[in-house]
This record gives sequence, structure tokens and C-alpha cells, in this order.
Amino acid sequence: MTAPRPAPAAGPGKEVGPRQRREQPHAGAAHFPVLAWLYITLAASSAAIFAVLASLRWPPDWGIVALLSVLAAVGVVARERDVGTGYGVSTAIVTLAAGVALTGPGGGAIIGFLSYVVDFRSVRWRNLWFNAGMMGWMGGVGGLIYLALSGRSTVLGDPSPLAIAVQVAIPLLFAYAAMLALNTFMLAMMISLARRQPLASTISAISRTVGWAYLLHVLMAWLFVILWDPVGVGPFSVVLILGPLWLTQFTLSRDARARRAHQETVSTLMGALELANPFSVGHSSRVAELCGRMASRLELRRNEADVLRYAALYTTWVSLLPHPGCPEVAAQWISPIWRPWSNTQRSGCGC
Repeated sequence: MTAPRPAPAAGPGKEVGPRQRREQPHAGAAHFPVLAWLYITLAASSAAIFAVLASLRWPPDWGIVALLSVLAAVGVVARERDVGTGYGVSTAIVTLAAGVALTGPGGGAIIGFLSYVVDFRSVRWRNLWFNAGMMGWMGGVGGLIYLALSGRSTVLGDPSPLAIAVQVAIPLLFAYAAMLALNTFMLAMMISLARRQPLASTISAISRTVGWAYLLHVLMAWLFVILWDPVGVGPFSVVLILGPLWLTQFTLSRDARARRAHQETVSTLMGALELANPFSVGHSSRVAELCGRMASRLELRRNEADVLRYAALYTTWVSLLPHPGCPEVAAQWISPIWRPWSNTQRSGCGC
């Protein structure tokens, strides 16, 4: 939702993924805390047990559970994670929130657990099982809150706006809020155990990233449920609700792939230029990596973090200069793009 970064964006569906592994290179199996392993085991196993018991207590419609589980799994596997925190609309979470209303706590727990347990893009099994357990508990707790508030998958009586609001919208909103709070707590606990950080400060850091944009998840889920039953669209609501989201994800994924290709091109160019000065080989990439970690710690926005990483590649100019240690020569080369350097004059530099 490898040890995650210190302050990931909160909200249902924020899971441990490849980006966290890149930002925590020292969190290998040999250094991963035992308490974190126990926490992952407890989260995954208890979520699976809860899903079975809740399904026996509140039997769901297994046809709907199967359909939504497949849709949520497709959303997880197809999702491009490296698109920045401002574009975190997930079809898997919309499907899970809708499943809470349509299938109850047992179905919600099954949908959440199965959707992430098939995410084999997670190179490390601990990521897979933690995400599956966390999402399973989110679906189960969301279903319990929905039932406690008398939420229904079928609107009783005349499906008037007031009846829809009382029987579906309000219970679903509170259920989603509970899912959001649980996601924040479980993710913060994972970070606290894996990186030995204070739990309270970690929760606070994650909570500060929650914005109004996360209401889009519950709004789309509410429309999903309304179209499914009161309107009578049924499974076709998948096309009406998830179709536009899949198109959006495809566009964001293509943009992310293009951005990664650009970064790889710049890194390759930096490596070639650094060969002119053997002492600078690998320096740019190391500084850029450190800047990326600092951006994560400072909770910078995606575009600000990108600017910081690219700014770290300043050694391009050093590699191109005929006399890297001479400020006057540096001023002549850099002044076209940074005028203040053109006024830098020092005598006796030995050029």
C-alpha cells in the first residue's frame, strides 16, 4: 500500500511497490526487521481468515464477487504506479468500494485480498502479501461499517434520491472513510516497523497527503452501485464506470513510460559525457539518487522532485569544460543559460 518510503500518499490502494524498493536499497531480506515480518504474516493470514468467516456469516452473491475480483485484479496488474501522487485514481479501489456495497464484508474482503494477491509484479513476496492483507481488511471493515449503517445493495421501495442517499450514499461514504483510515494506519505501521520510525509522526505525515481528490473514488463507486441495481444496468455498469477510468490509466501509463524513457536517455548521455573525466564517473547518478530521496523526505510534488533530480545532473557542464577547475572558463560556458555566472571573475586561477 521492501520498506515503504517515509511519507507515501495515503488513500485506499496506496501499496508498497517498486518505487519504494528503489528508494530503500538497504532494506533487503537480511536487514528487514523481524517485527515487520510478523506484522505482514498477521495482516495477510488474519485477512484471509476474516474473509472466510464473514462469507459464512453474510453470504455474498458469488457471481458478483467473482466478477468484481477479476476486475479489481485487472486494475491492479494493469495499473502504472509511477504516475505521481496527483493521479492516484485506481479502478481497483473503485471496484473494491463498490464491492463493499454489493457483496458485504465477506465479499469485500475476498475482492480486496484476491485483487492484490495476484499482483506478481511485486518482486518480493512480502510486498504482495502485505498489500493483499491490507486490502482484504479494508474491504472487510468497509463492509462491516456499511452494514452497521444499514446500507443496502438493493434500494427498498421507491428509488427516490432521498432513499438512494440514505440507503447507499451515506453508508458508503462512512465505509470509505473507515477504509481510508485503516489504509493510513496499516501503511504507517508498516513504515514504522520497517524503518523504525515513530508511528504517530508517520501517521501524521501520511494523513497530510489526503485531499479532496480521494472523494472521486467513493463517488465513482456510488455511481457504480446506483447503476448496477436501482437503474437496473447490472454488469454493464462496468463499461460505463470503469471504462473511462481504464482509458485514463492507459494515457497516464503511456506518459509514465515516456518519462522513464526520457530519464534513461538523460542518464545514458550523462554517463557518456562523464567518461571525459574519469573522476566524475557515476557522480551525477549518485547525486540525482540522493536528491530523489531528499525529495521523498521533503514530500515534494512529482514535478518538483523531477526538477530536483534533473538539477542534480549539473556535472554535465563539468564534464564538458576543458578546465573543470577554472571558474572563468566555467563562466564562459554556463553564462548563456545562467547570466549571474558571467560576472564571476577571479584572478590567478592558473587557466
